[in-house]
Amino acid sequence: MSWHNTVLQCLLIPLWFLLQPSLSQSSQCTFFCPSQDELGQALLTQPLAIPYQSDYSVFECVYGEGISDPETHSCFYIKSDGKHALDGQKDQCPAHAIPCSNAPGSFSSYGKPEVPAWIENGRSLLYLKENHT
Repeated sequence: MSWHNTVLQCLLIPLWFLLQPSLSQSSQCTFFCPSQDELGQALLTQPLAIPYQSDYSVFECVYGEGISDPETHSCFYIKSDGKHALDGQKDQCPAHAIPCSNAPGSFSSYGKPEVPAWIENGRSLLYLKENHT
């Protein structure tokens, strides 16, 4: 009878761990980026900003004067409570991220993982090398 229990435990324990909810896998919004920082700079969309749907416990909000402005800065917020993740950035960042409601929020990321250009260019060069030699 004990081998039945052992087999049952071997099947149920991994299944239990797979079914546990994870904060990093959750795509449900709890907080989103404020539309402006403390200096009045607008929220910018950046392809490499840390998205809300990442495995990190924070998300990134990027602010600046415009798309061509090299003087952008990032604010990092904790997903679970909306507070600052990095103390040194508080002077320019809004005090808290905005709690989500039924309305969709704003983020600096595009909402999907972006492939950096150097990876795409590297793949193109590899393809050319393999197929045109």
